[in-house]
Amino acid sequence: MSTGDEATGHHDHVHSHSHDDGNFQSHDHDYSHNHSHSHSQSHSRAHSRSQSHPHFSSAELSVPALTTPSPFPTTVPSHFSRHLHIDAFSGVAGDMFLASLLDLVRGGEGSGRLQPAAAGEPRCGRARLLSRVRDDLASIREMAEEWTLEAEDVKRGTGCIAATYVRVGSRWDHAPEAVPGAEGRGRDRGHDHGHDRGHDHGRDRGHDHDHGHDHGHDDGRGPSRNLPTIVVMLERSSLPPYVKSLASSAFSLLASAEALTHGASSPDDVHFHEVGAVDSIVDTVGTVAALYHLGVKTVSTSPLPMGKGRVWTEHGILPVPAPATLRLMEGLEICTGPPSAAGELCTPTGVALVRALVQALGRGLPEAGGLAVAGCGFGAGTKEFDHPNVLRAVLMEPPPSKKGRAPVTASPRPPVVSRGGLRSSVADDVASETEGAPTPSRPRPWNVSHVTELAANVDDVSPEILGHVVQRLLLLPGCVDAWTCPIGMKKCRPAVQVRAMVAGNDADREENVDAAIETLMRETTTLGVRVYRDIERASLHRRFVTVPTGFEGGAGSGSVKVKLGMLKKTMGPNSEKEEEEEVITVHPEFDDCQRVALAAGVPLRKVADVAKSVAEHKLRLVLDAKSTRNDH
Repeated sequence: MSTGDEATGHHDHVHSHSHDDGNFQSHDHDYSHNHSHSHSQSHSRAHSRSQSHPHFSSAELSVPALTTPSPFPTTVPSHFSRHLHIDAFSGVAGDMFLASLLDLVRGGEGSGRLQPAAAGEPRCGRARLLSRVRDDLASIREMAEEWTLEAEDVKRGTGCIAATYVRVGSRWDHAPEAVPGAEGRGRDRGHDHGHDRGHDHGRDRGHDHDHGHDHGHDDGRGPSRNLPTIVVMLERSSLPPYVKSLASSAFSLLASAEALTHGASSPDDVHFHEVGAVDSIVDTVGTVAALYHLGVKTVSTSPLPMGKGRVWTEHGILPVPAPATLRLMEGLEICTGPPSAAGELCTPTGVALVRALVQALGRGLPEAGGLAVAGCGFGAGTKEFDHPNVLRAVLMEPPPSKKGRAPVTASPRPPVVSRGGLRSSVADDVASETEGAPTPSRPRPWNVSHVTELAANVDDVSPEILGHVVQRLLLLPGCVDAWTCPIGMKKCRPAVQVRAMVAGNDADREENVDAAIETLMRETTTLGVRVYRDIERASLHRRFVTVPTGFEGGAGSGSVKVKLGMLKKTMGPNSEKEEEEEVITVHPEFDDCQRVALAAGVPLRKVADVAKSVAEHKLRLVLDAKSTRNDH
């Protein structure tokens, strides 16, 4: 319902109309039956529905027990055994939900949670699941060529939590309009919500339409689709019954909430128009299809955050959640949400998905010992908060002892990479833990890993473009470092060499290398890329300590993370081995120092010097204490 800067920015574009476009006959809400009814039967059902629609009454929407059966028959394959817990601590939106499921299978260990790759399918788990979801969506023929679906790696929050972000494109996209002015006219004042874009508080797709015209035609701004239209589209597709029933249920709940909000005679009169229809269908069907491919049998959810503040709507300024969202929350447990979050945290499509799933597949969290955690995924929203704006999906399955097989040891997650510029602490820390271990036959005091190094020579690219290329490389999976260096080419031409270091598990490294090579070829003018494989890389062990600097001010706490580079040596006989750590480097984290310097109004260099001095002092105290214990 909301449309302004304080809203989610995902305008659901749901229109409530009291007309029937005449294109589709009325249907019972068991949409799994044959749709070839006589005109008189359809007319009779339409009349009875207008008197008492099975998804229209507020009593039907209010579900005190989350295990209330779905109004649509849900066929769960007998071999499905997994449980999904939705942790919506920062809210929920349709694209965040889909992104969290894709993130569940990111990397080498995630691919084992899917059916084996068929011929021509990607080896990477996330790419494989994304490919299967696209294939499922492509079976909805009426939407052919209307959408695109991409996934990318991002980080959210001050702690730089790695997550997957989903980007849905539509052929009906429009240019945004102006921010709401003092007169209170919102950027999307002609629309309610029917789709969402992951808590985007500053990127509205603005449209200004007169609600008095008939949306039953395609006027170049996208087809108008009501609930029966969308359900028929799903039924005509080759989607599994599991996906059809749950997706239809989510759209039915969404239409019912909008009908109640606007006083429509029936949910079937609510139209999902333009971008809203495309985004909602992609997010909703894509999410349920991903659940199907993950073999999810049951679902549970955390309390949903209410959010705070007010939003611009066509009806004026309203508090959050939007009216339709609040109706969908009836019967679901709620909470206040993170203190740093302002605006709308839960969107109608996101809540409709959660509600449909818990009504059909809902159960509480499993008892201790009942299920084991198989993995977790983080789906990113667009808005940046102090806290991570992500939806966490936790996948659980019967423990190995209950499945009659030996435990499976997951391979380590590939290194997390930084955005560019100075390396982030999270990237370096995780890289040190996942890029390799010392050779067992010869223990070494440092980490040893094997990487692939790429090099491309360019002599006609501007420095700004080169900076962009380095940042693009650092965002790729497995790229642990990227840099440039000046070189002299033939005929004494000055040039620049762009280099990248790519790591990863054995199963993923080739795919990571291919992605980096393609980026170099697309983003630069190079005619070729040199590939140096199986390069041994030695790196110090890393540890982080947090030290106070004494600088206070603004929102900064004055504390700074300091990265320690260490050598680890094993001392003593085999029966009494002890690990001795020697600190080699002390390096304050740039981002923390910058935050404190800006808040306190002091030079950044001064903050860094103080942080390093405090860290070194702490280290001396630790060494002195250890020396004293050894003397005794």
